[in-house]
Amino acid sequence: MKKAWFLRETRVNPCFSRQFFLLFLITAVGLCSLLDVPVLASAYYDTWSEYKEANGVSDFTWNDVVDAMDEALSAAVDSYKSGDAETAKKQISDAKNGYWGASGLKIEMQKHLPSASKKTTESDFLSCNSIIKNEGSADELSTAKDVLIADLRLSANKLDGVEEETEIAEETDTAATAL
Repeated sequence: MKKAWFLRETRVNPCFSRQFFLLFLITAVGLCSLLDVPVLASAYYDTWSEYKEANGVSDFTWNDVVDAMDEALSAAVDSYKSGDAETAKKQISDAKNGYWGASGLKIEMQKHLPSASKKTTESDFLSCNSIIKNEGSADELSTAKDVLIADLRLSANKLDGVEEETEIAEETDTAATAL
């Protein structure tokens, strides 16, 4: 009995296989970039301790925590852009409780900074959640995330002593200019 044409055993030229694979890969990456789908998504960690362990962080500054929170909140914006509001809410909650709270940044802000800093940060987190709850745009959420990170960065700079060095450098430049 004769086999159907698609059941026959044939050998494919290895050169053709490589060319087909490369063509497929280029097409897939091209489609992903056209559709704004990340080709290689960065890893997402629910908590600061998971992030530290995965990235080998032992000694850290408060700015390192803010950098990690920026990644977590960016993942929330990406989830929201893709239409997954529930995951975005969870990721914002993870950033608040799993990073800001668990890392000790929240407590340090309470101890060493005016209460307005903590209240502003709480308000920024609330704004992010409100945008999702009220079905705001992804651009609004991205802007709210940027404001939150900017406020956290100011607090982290104060706690790390970075701002004081900048102020001293500015005063030195001003004094040198006056002479």
